[in-house]
Amino acid sequence: MKVFIIGSGNVAYHMVRAIWKTDNEIAGLYSRNDRDARACVRGEKVDLFNDLSEIPTSSDLYLICVNDDSISEIVTSLPSDIKKSKIIAHTSGSQSIGVLENIDSAGVFYPVQTFTKGRKMNYDDIPFCINANTENIETKLSSLANEISGNVNLVSDEQRKKIHLSAVMMNNFVNHLIYKSEEFLEKNDLPIDLLQPLLKQTIAKHAKLGSFEAQTGPAVRNDESTINAHLDLLSNDLDKELYKAISASITETHNK
Repeated sequence: MKVFIIGSGNVAYHMVRAIWKTDNEIAGLYSRNDRDARACVRGEKVDLFNDLSEIPTSSDLYLICVNDDSISEIVTSLPSDIKKSKIIAHTSGSQSIGVLENIDSAGVFYPVQTFTKGRKMNYDDIPFCINANTENIETKLSSLANEISGNVNLVSDEQRKKIHLSAVMMNNFVNHLIYKSEEFLEKNDLPIDLLQPLLKQTIAKHAKLGSFEAQTGPAVRNDESTINAHLDLLSNDLDKELYKAISASITETHNK
């Protein structure tokens, strides 16, 4: 397939590289930011465009890799020939396939992973969630995903949105809690690298035992004196509410 990438952010950067490892071709890339576009293709011979009305109509798949709020704007601005005769898919976990309005061959090509530009990744084990408005398009998108990864899943819109919510809690929320822990140590003039062995062991225990069996701490023991002592150490009301909410959830989960 000839794949045209729309976007130049983190997802676009890695979709370019994921597709490069297959026998498919990156036929071009659109971005309003020239510097980001060049960074995405990093010296490779890929045609770059900053005007959607000028992009070629010769690609097989137009993959929209932009933030959720911009998808509708992109779809509206695409040339009508592309909307009528080509496959158009977005990579969003939370947006419905319905955001691709008036597209004859529409699909979703959602990689369940966190992406950062410049970071090397193993694309072979990234789960892809696929759905489309026809069985034929679903098959074509699945075939492309299978060339990238061995983990391809056909899901509905509602299933994908639930997967995305779970991914946000597992990745974004956990990462933020790590940040808050490090911030607290820094504010108290303590080294943040004290927590690195603990973080590594936490991940290792999860992989071996699962999250339920790996849970420890004052909340799982319903140790109110320790919880209250921790709350006294927190000066920010929002941090206190965060600690209390997560502790309450842990206690409820393990007292069932």
